[in-house]
Amino acid sequence: MIYSGLHLPASDKAKLRVVAQDPRNLDIALHQPLSIAPPDWQSARVAQARDLHESGNTAAALTLLEKQVPWHSQGGTHPGLRVVTLYAEVYTALARYSEALIAYRYLLEHSEDFYEIQPMDRLRMQGLTYMNMAWIEQQQDHSNEALTYYSESIECLGTLRSLKTPALLNALMVAYQQRSQVHRRLGKVNESLQDMHVSMKYQQQLIERDIKENLVKDWLELGQTQLEQGDLDSAQRSLQSAREDWQYLQLNEAEALLRPLQNFEAQLAMAHGHFAEAGQLYEKMAEKTKPLQARLYALLMAAEAYFHEDSVQAVALCEVLVPQVLEAEQAAASATLTLPLLGAAELCENHQQWELALTYYQSALRSASEQQNEYWLQAAAGRARMLEQHEDLPRLTQAYRDILRHLPSDAFETQAEFSLKLALCYQALQKLPQAAAAFDAACTHAQTLLDMSQNESNCLLHADHVWVRALYFRAFFFVLTQHNNAAAEGDFQRIEAQLPGYAAYDLACLAAQSGAMDTAFELLITHRSSVYALPLETLANDEDLAVLRSDPRWAAL
Repeated sequence: MIYSGLHLPASDKAKLRVVAQDPRNLDIALHQPLSIAPPDWQSARVAQARDLHESGNTAAALTLLEKQVPWHSQGGTHPGLRVVTLYAEVYTALARYSEALIAYRYLLEHSEDFYEIQPMDRLRMQGLTYMNMAWIEQQQDHSNEALTYYSESIECLGTLRSLKTPALLNALMVAYQQRSQVHRRLGKVNESLQDMHVSMKYQQQLIERDIKENLVKDWLELGQTQLEQGDLDSAQRSLQSAREDWQYLQLNEAEALLRPLQNFEAQLAMAHGHFAEAGQLYEKMAEKTKPLQARLYALLMAAEAYFHEDSVQAVALCEVLVPQVLEAEQAAASATLTLPLLGAAELCENHQQWELALTYYQSALRSASEQQNEYWLQAAAGRARMLEQHEDLPRLTQAYRDILRHLPSDAFETQAEFSLKLALCYQALQKLPQAAAAFDAACTHAQTLLDMSQNESNCLLHADHVWVRALYFRAFFFVLTQHNNAAAEGDFQRIEAQLPGYAAYDLACLAAQSGAMDTAFELLITHRSSVYALPLETLANDEDLAVLRSDPRWAAL
């Protein structure tokens, strides 16, 4: 949040301009008339350059300055205050930050040379100069340097706080406000809140001087920070202050801030556990919201709130929302509806409303396909999950095939994951040749992924890695449907070489079935001493190991 544009009383407008630290228009703090004038020989060129700068021709202003009014010391003289100040502004506007900082440092180092400035004006100039230097460092993400300069600015300007002129109060307000942002970026939440409170104090003083300004957005930002910190009581007080100030706004300002105010009120109700109240607030927001995505967002948040307390009401709202989304999709084909549809689908999925979730995922998939956006895979994968919940294997198989056709060839991990899912579907449908081909594809993509990660020295192989799962499930496929224990043993051994003990149990089962008792016991001992050891009751109930239980070595396990 950056505060700018305070309006001065008419009597002060001729004397002062308000500090504006807005990075969008780059009105910087020193862009204010001081009660001095440049030397006569510079006046016309400086005025011409300033006019160019303020009309948006900043590059032309710099060219004129560099040609006609160089500011670097020459012949033992120093340039006028306005010259250096204008250079600093122009460099800042052109994002030539290092040169702007040099100009500002020159002002600080030679502030005593500007004999025409009164002591109080000199102190104000120093404070505003530090503020601009802080702003420049902030734009470059130099948070520690920005923090130092904002603190210096506050120290200089704070010495003059007893004057209570509108420009000074505004400068102090901006300095604390900006330093609050830096503290927050550095993770210093308490210090950020303290600075925001002080900044708001100066805003209140400005209001007391008949400067009418919109404080609602500042109260809401303060409340959001308090809410994130878990300070619900303070957040509630900030909400109350925002409500009180909101009623005095002009109609257009009030309308613009009604939705943020209601949204924060609903968030706070959710945080307090008042879910029904939050749902009602979100529904009211939706009724008064015209933009399609914003209306859908409000309805989704209402459904989310109701799911915490009344799933029947939440489901009813979702069911009403489905035709609204589809109707809106037909009426505004160019609108980006994929994200709201995905949000609705995930909301229903999280609360196990499978039918609604499937409807939404299918709509999101259609929307993503029509718009050709990057959410197609997310929608397709969600639809596949819902088909899996419905145990609709034919449609699920087709869904996985569609996904694999759309995936880029170098998306090895995703290719491996969905090839494996497809293989398991084919296996369940007893389409064994297709299952074998899909298992092979999964293992090939997974091996490529593993080789790449090992070459890059960042391989973190674990039991859930797709390479392990692809080989493991293919091995069981060999055993259960192909009766090819030799091929299964090959896959298990490849896993065991990478994760000792993980596949030793399965290898022991194969060894026991083939009558290799010694090998079976050795593998069981390896498995039992690994981090992957299964409970003893699993071994006791596994029929593949029944032949080993009559051996004296079984008791030793």
